[in-house]
Amino acid sequence: MRHRKISLLNSVISQEKGLREGIHQHSTNQVTPELIDRLGLEAELEGHEGCVNCIDWDYTGQYIVTGSDDRTLLVWNPHTKMKIAHLRTQHVNNIFSVKFMPESGNRMIAAGAGDSKISLIDAERNETVTVCSCHLSRVKKLAVSNAHPTILWSGAEDGTVRQMDLREPHVCSETTSQILVNLLIHCGSMSEIKTIASNPVRSELLAVGAGDPYARLYDRRMINPYTCQALDRARIGRPLINRESSENKDLLPDGCVNYFIPGHVSCRLPEYRKQNRSITTTHVAFDSRGQKLLVNLGSEQIYLYDIFDRVPPVYLSVDKLQAPRASQSGIKSKGIPPAVKVMKEQANAAFEKGKYNLAVDLYNLAISKCPNSALLLSNKAAALMKRKWMGDVYDALRACLSAIELDPDYMKAYYRLARCLLDLKRPKEAEKVVIIFEEKFPDEVEQGWFKLLKTDLKAVLESLTAIENNGRAQSGSGYVEMSIEGNHYEIMARLNTDRNLSPAEVSWRKSAHDYERRFCGHCNTTTDIKEANFFGGEGQYVIAGSDDGSFFVWDHETTNIVKILRGDESIVNCLQPHPTTCLLATSGIDSVVRLWSPRPENFENERLVKDSVSAALANQRRMEADPFQMMLLSMGYNLPRDAEEEEEEAPPQCQNS
Repeated sequence: MRHRKISLLNSVISQEKGLREGIHQHSTNQVTPELIDRLGLEAELEGHEGCVNCIDWDYTGQYIVTGSDDRTLLVWNPHTKMKIAHLRTQHVNNIFSVKFMPESGNRMIAAGAGDSKISLIDAERNETVTVCSCHLSRVKKLAVSNAHPTILWSGAEDGTVRQMDLREPHVCSETTSQILVNLLIHCGSMSEIKTIASNPVRSELLAVGAGDPYARLYDRRMINPYTCQALDRARIGRPLINRESSENKDLLPDGCVNYFIPGHVSCRLPEYRKQNRSITTTHVAFDSRGQKLLVNLGSEQIYLYDIFDRVPPVYLSVDKLQAPRASQSGIKSKGIPPAVKVMKEQANAAFEKGKYNLAVDLYNLAISKCPNSALLLSNKAAALMKRKWMGDVYDALRACLSAIELDPDYMKAYYRLARCLLDLKRPKEAEKVVIIFEEKFPDEVEQGWFKLLKTDLKAVLESLTAIENNGRAQSGSGYVEMSIEGNHYEIMARLNTDRNLSPAEVSWRKSAHDYERRFCGHCNTTTDIKEANFFGGEGQYVIAGSDDGSFFVWDHETTNIVKILRGDESIVNCLQPHPTTCLLATSGIDSVVRLWSPRPENFENERLVKDSVSAALANQRRMEADPFQMMLLSMGYNLPRDAEEEEEEAPPQCQNS
């Protein structure tokens, strides 16, 4: 029995919509705060018999295709809730990625799977027309571009990204061909590609995420795909590429790649290795303008990078801190608008009550209305330092430096900056800030909170001196960076020097760029295919799945959580927004695909997670737990609260303004 054909006019429609340059990205996407507030479950699409690992919308938003552990592809009309094609593949393992090939009228569909193969399927004939077995390990992600409708890129756990031109006949052989990126050469034999994405506007730019926290952005115009000799199954139980045969072919030219990583993560990699903690890039995604790159880090947070206006890692510039005293600069001279002042007072009240997450959210909201306020930035830093989620202290450090740049006389920002540096195990930089503080604010040096800071700093510096004198500073220890003189770039370069890394890789990591924004609250520790995407034609919202079975919606501007919905009985992995309307398809461990859209105003949303604060706190605690604690948590055990969660007598501190 023949399956129903997918006979659409999409080929004509696509060409008329200007897909050739990949620029038209439906910027009229109607995703508003009112619609997000009413977002709820519309339907469940049943048909798969295993976890649904991937979802892809066609360009017009009329159809979706899904891939599953059951090794089949299903094509749906989400508007009628009908399954219109059941495509059986030749794969013998889980399907991890699926893509409609551009300008094929939705007829040609590509799939990548855990059997290391890529298949091209004619959906009208329900027939596999091409199988590529050049990859040597699981194929985790495929990417296409409307500007190059016959090109398919694939990333796999053999450490390579390959490029396939479907116009050319393809024959798999003992040599692996069309290698665009080969991390094995630069990062060692254990390198794995986890995710890739093509820039929708600048199609020459390809983002790559691997089994580490670095997001890589390649300019394909500067790279020539090449062929190298493949090895049989590796000694360590997984396939490899012959490093020696590829080495001379992968000399990438200067400027062909840029790296991105949160500044606090780059300095803690040795510490993470010692703790056997792995931070993996599970998903990368571009916004519709092709300017922002969203990166979901396993065992960490979600980070937003500006790929053109790149942010350097934060390090202490003593020259800036020693700038001449200015006359009440920044927001102090202008004042805070009344509405923002109310938000600030609410945030201060939450801070005093120990509700630090609420305080951070309120300061975020106030800063979005009044971004040039040194006072608000410094107060937010204080709340972050108290909340102490992953990356909070480093984010507080960034806020303090921004506050000082706005107002070089803002005393509290200097104090909090020194405390951040000390907490980040950068005591020598903290000492420099303390000296500057004493010079700029001599009337404050007798305050109890400042004396406590100096006492803590003295103890750490004495301990550091003892370590250096005894020669016990070892790579991988939490305090190894204390014994290294120099700025953040030099520290990062030396800590990232590894015998498995090529000189080029060390250089790229040394020059890595920092994030613009971050989004916190979800948990990403269990699966390595967990997505994060933009929602809305202008990227107004960020969405991501979580290990607690929910998916989160954040406001792009404030970075605050605006909604949490229960999307799976176990884990939500995939979230793919409709290209033009407020419609979202999600999937995870359950064998169904769920559709989400604005519901009627009187709709009772049973999927809504009402206590977003508790949900976010639980997720952060889960990500911070060690592997044994994670096992206990998954078995339902309640672990003792962390020390900072226990009530204790608060030490003297600099109060928020």
